[in-house]
Amino acid sequence: MRLSNSLFRLDRFAVIFYFCLWLPLGATTVAISNLDQTPTSNVAVGKQSGFNFQEAGSFTTGGTAYSLDSISLDIVLASVSASDFTLSLYTGMSTAGPTGLVATLVGSSHPTVGINEYDADAAIMLLSSSTYWIVASAPDTAVGTGFGVRSTTSTSEDAGGLADWTIGDTRWLTNNGGTTWSQGASGALLEFSVNVTSSSVPDGGMTSVLFGIALVGLFVLRRKFASA
Repeated sequence: MRLSNSLFRLDRFAVIFYFCLWLPLGATTVAISNLDQTPTSNVAVGKQSGFNFQEAGSFTTGGTAYSLDSISLDIVLASVSASDFTLSLYTGMSTAGPTGLVATLVGSSHPTVGINEYDADAAIMLLSSSTYWIVASAPDTAVGTGFGVRSTTSTSEDAGGLADWTIGDTRWLTNNGGTTWSQGASGALLEFSVNVTSSSVPDGGMTSVLFGIALVGLFVLRRKFASA
C-alpha cells in the first residue's frame, strides 16, 4: 500500500507539473501609448448634433508578435442617457469603412469620465509589423446622446513603449453611422494605449522539452520505487 501511494503521488506530481507549463508566462505591458501627450480637444462618438459619429485610430506593431490584453481610452464626456459605447479592432480602413474585424472588445457600454479599459475576451495575437485600427462607436445610443474621447494633435508616442511600435498619424471618422468614411481634417488623433502580454503559453518546442524531462524523471523515480 505504501508503494502504491508513493507511485500515485509521483503520477499526480507529473500531472501538476505539466499543467503548470501551460500557465500564462507573460506580464502585461504597455506596448504603445499617447495618453500622456498634451490633449487639445475631444472627438465625438454617438448621435450628436444631428450626426452619427464613429471614430478610428491606428497603431502598427513592431517585429515581434504579442497577445492583446486590452486597449485603454480616455473618456472626457458622457451623456447621462448615452449607451452602447463599443470598441472594436480591425485590420483595415478605407472610405467604405473598417475591414477585417478582429474582435469586439469587452468593456463598459457607458464608460465614465477617465481612463477606461476594453479587454480581449479571447486570445488575440497581434502579428508582427502589422497595422490595426480601433473603432469607437455607439450605434444604438439615443438620438442627441453620445461620448467624447480625448484627442491630441501631437504625433508623438509616450516614452517606454515597445521597440518599433507606432501610432498612426491619421484619424478616420464617419458622421453618418458608417455609410461613408473620411480622414479627419483637424489633425486630432485619438488618445489611447495598447496593452499586451508577451505570450499566453510557452512555445511548443520548449513545452515538449520540459515535458520530456518530466517524463524521464518520473520513469526513473517509478523504477526506483518499484525496485525498493
